[in-house]
Amino acid sequence: MPHTILRGPLAGFLASCLVLTTAATLAAAEPPWLERDSWWPFDGGPVHSSLPAAELTGPRALRLPAGAFDPRAGEPALPAELRFTADEAARPGQPWIVQVAWPVAKDARRRLEEAGARVLGAVPNAAYLVRLPPGEAAAELPGVLWAGPLHPAWRLHPDIGRAPTLDPAVAAGRVLPLRALLFDDAGKAEAVAALEALGVRIDEASTWDPRSLPGRIYFLANPAQLLEAARLPGLRLIEEVALAGQLYSVESKPGLQSGAVFGGTPYHDAGILGVGQVVGIGDSGLDVDTILLSDTELDAGVVGPDHRKVLGYRAEGGGDMMTCSAETGYAHGTNVAQNALGNQSDFGLDGALDGLAPGAKVTFFDLSEARPFSCAFGTLSPPASLDGAYQTTLDAGGRLFNGSFGLGGGYNSHAADADDFLWQHREAMWVFAAGNGGGIGSPATAKNVVAVGGYYQDPYFDFFGSNGPAPDGRMAPTIMAPACDRPGGNPAPFDYETSVSITNDDADFAGPPSNTLNQGVCGTSFASPFTLGASALVRDYFEQGFHPGGAASGADAFEPSGALVKAVLMNSGEYLDCAGCGGRRMADTQGMGRLNLSLTLHVSGDTRTVPATRVVDRGLSDGLATGDTHVEGVTITDTSVPLRVTVVWVDAPQSALVNDLELEVAGPADTPDQQYLGNNFARDWSQSIADGGTRPDSINSFESVLIAPADLVPGDWTVTVSGVSVPEGDPAYADTQPFALVISGGFGSAPGTEIDCGNGVDDDGDGDLDCDDADCLGDPACPELDCANGLDDDGDGDVDCADADCAGEPACVESDCCNGLDDDGDGLTDFDDPDCAMAPPCSESDCGNGVDDDGDGDADCADSDCEIDLDGDGVLAAPCGPDCNDDDAGAFAEPLEVTGLLWSAADALRWDDQAPTAGGGTSYRVVRGRLAELPPGFGASESCLDDALALPEILDAELPPAGDGWWYLATAASSCLPDAAPWGADSLGSPRLPVACP
Repeated sequence: MPHTILRGPLAGFLASCLVLTTAATLAAAEPPWLERDSWWPFDGGPVHSSLPAAELTGPRALRLPAGAFDPRAGEPALPAELRFTADEAARPGQPWIVQVAWPVAKDARRRLEEAGARVLGAVPNAAYLVRLPPGEAAAELPGVLWAGPLHPAWRLHPDIGRAPTLDPAVAAGRVLPLRALLFDDAGKAEAVAALEALGVRIDEASTWDPRSLPGRIYFLANPAQLLEAARLPGLRLIEEVALAGQLYSVESKPGLQSGAVFGGTPYHDAGILGVGQVVGIGDSGLDVDTILLSDTELDAGVVGPDHRKVLGYRAEGGGDMMTCSAETGYAHGTNVAQNALGNQSDFGLDGALDGLAPGAKVTFFDLSEARPFSCAFGTLSPPASLDGAYQTTLDAGGRLFNGSFGLGGGYNSHAADADDFLWQHREAMWVFAAGNGGGIGSPATAKNVVAVGGYYQDPYFDFFGSNGPAPDGRMAPTIMAPACDRPGGNPAPFDYETSVSITNDDADFAGPPSNTLNQGVCGTSFASPFTLGASALVRDYFEQGFHPGGAASGADAFEPSGALVKAVLMNSGEYLDCAGCGGRRMADTQGMGRLNLSLTLHVSGDTRTVPATRVVDRGLSDGLATGDTHVEGVTITDTSVPLRVTVVWVDAPQSALVNDLELEVAGPADTPDQQYLGNNFARDWSQSIADGGTRPDSINSFESVLIAPADLVPGDWTVTVSGVSVPEGDPAYADTQPFALVISGGFGSAPGTEIDCGNGVDDDGDGDLDCDDADCLGDPACPELDCANGLDDDGDGDVDCADADCAGEPACVESDCCNGLDDDGDGLTDFDDPDCAMAPPCSESDCGNGVDDDGDGDADCADSDCEIDLDGDGVLAAPCGPDCNDDDAGAFAEPLEVTGLLWSAADALRWDDQAPTAGGGTSYRVVRGRLAELPPGFGASESCLDDALALPEILDAELPPAGDGWWYLATAASSCLPDAAPWGADSLGSPRLPVACP
């Protein structure tokens, strides 16, 4: 019957269970899942549109969780209740979708922001979510091909109402456990208040958990409240939280290290045991009081930083820090942890049962309650989000996490959480079991994680696990690992370790260890921790400095990014040729194949491993923007070993691919039969372009080229990673897409010369990088070293200053454009040299334009260049001043007082011209007044007739008042006397007062 669990951070919030498949109930234990009733009230939707698979990666495709469409065909029909009206869409702060050209140019986002848009995120394949200033139109932004509002319909995830449940209210659609993703965490409190105003119930513990990523609100709502919530301005997407799911309950150590049960353990033999590595595991309870996990041989010990194996053990969700060992004699969490890192060889005991990384430690999260019902069905009570467990793992020094469970299906909130967390924390990588039949379960559906499928162990290579693809057509599973030994269990004398679990017979995790052996358990629950252990070995390999030489070297040690760990795992995939395996690599059954680390990680002197490994880890540094490339070169000397190349990037969080990188590998001839594009496989090997391998992959966040020995030729091979389209680069890394590249094959540890003089790598390992290496003398990638030695240093055909590399070099630039010298020796002097094209003139060329023409800091008349000698007598006047020299008869003089003032007609007044002596710039001012108001300067009716007469005459047709007459005053000015000349004196000899013209 239905069972409701109310505890943990969701106590009193909602029932939540996960199913644990145990050894005792492998075939029969199935919880009473309830069929979900539809809550959707509309005829159309919740997926509102679709495109054919071939068009999903097209340049004009818009891909939202609730539908994909090409806006050239019009916006899809949406229920009226889930659309914004024109007025609502135009409200300030309303988010819009703007589509730009594909590939998205480097400056596309910058141009939108400079135009006033606030970019909120990317929408595949080439679009952004933006907010606009009031009054702005999205379609008018630069580079926008189409714009439309983010309607409420696009904010409702179509998987709402589909997750497995044991709760009758949820199954009936009366209440829905939901999560809202926000545009901006700064508005979280406001968004919470808006949701509460609708009557929803906020899960306070999960919403405000300080360990969780920002911008999330967890709540319960009925369908009507949900539809209203989709209209709130601060909410970007609403998803259902999957609170019920199912756990996916091997000589594995040699199989994963050498590819064969009897191939041995090359990495353990080399001392690569995972020492110093910390992993996180979320599962049912952990029997610390077992010999593989205890602190000493005689005591479980106290969990903590000083414990031999268990650094931390805490409850999450409904966990109660107990196990089911006393109830069923089996503990799934114990089994999982021991497969990854169990160790009894520390005590001098047989290490056959040790895990893949016996030197590693764990911080464990109990998601289960050890009650009769829970143990019978193996149910778990997880929290609404695993972010808290992820962050706690990171805080404990862990960079790896395992989840051997499924929390619903599709790209739900748990998958989105995993992608988002790994985007924020690129040093980490999470591993999840893919499932035990049917589709891939979440969180394994996440884009950035390692989704592990399973197979039966040698010699039974039959397929065991769930089928992909993951949402949006992505490849899943990622990699395969042993999930089961033989059908029916291990034959005596237990010659396959597989998923053995040593449990205790009590429910706690304290006291002396005891050994109860469980065996024969099958499931990807165990393939996943085997891969987790292998990932710990990968990290240990690099942190001990085994790359590139194949032996431990402190000088070469570094901490790998999560992308590099995943790239090594994927590059190590060995094709499974079995019934149901899909017929080719990247099939929906086997992904890249079964994990075999020996195909990628070189150990010096061990012929069980690949001859050479080359990695470029830019997973924690600036990567590629649109149009950028990274080039690597290897010299193939042994064509009997396949050439394997894989690039992985942790993509921006959402299901569909956001940032698209491309991998290309080319042989010495660089002909189509030696050119390979990533992810073009025919069966187990890559197809060359000549053989039809021309399909670009714009779906997956990795690309691989695996070249069969028969297709290899000796010589220099080139590996190129290109930024095809990077619309949402990581702002922490210069808005680029970080990546990790792995190459393995028969090329020796390092080439004999610097292969590429511009790749930022010391290819030949001699300590000199790129153009600093003598091998690069004469390489066109390197600049002209000396621009005055008469040599073509870089071998590009251009010598010294004729080489573009020398542009701006002092020896190649006309340093003084006014000295009459050919400074750079190119035969061109001063302004005849193109170097001077943008130089200022040698003197102030215009003394009245308000500009400092010659750039000396003095403009116009403040510049001494503006001194003049109009009469050519060699005497310069002040800048812009008059050329006045009374002692020089040829110089201009100050104008004299106007004389000879007379009437020449009834309305014409004339006087003596001053221009012949005062200069051609002489002008005159004339003032008039009434005779009755003499003397001048005191009358109320005085007026200025003109203040800039060029000729010594004026017409005045106006008659004076009856019984009165006019008087006139005239004065002259010139460049030698800028102000008005004296007005003369009156009949008594007193100076006349000046009369100003208006």
